[in-house]
Amino acid sequence: MANVTDLMTMREQALAAVQGAPDVAELEAVRVRWLGRSGLLTAALRSVAALPIEERRAFGAAANQVKADLELALDQGSARVRGAATLAQFASEQADLSLPPR
Repeated sequence: MANVTDLMTMREQALAAVQGAPDVAELEAVRVRWLGRSGLLTAALRSVAALPIEERRAFGAAANQVKADLELALDQGSARVRGAATLAQFASEQADLSLPPR
């Protein structure tokens, strides 16, 4: 059973994985590992019911915040990776200005 400290550790690991993802496929793998149907964070969210009532509120709030942070990081990582891919594509498709216009 996880606690709030474990959630913060999970958050740091997940955010590091997002930052280290070089492409869209790797970002999707990170999303599935942490937020997928049997993901690590999903399992932690399911364990809220097993906690004593006094701890549920704090743990649930922390877990939801970690989930929101991870979803935001995944969106930003996706935009970063797609932007880099677009720039690479533009760089490889430079027009030859010495050719006559059509």
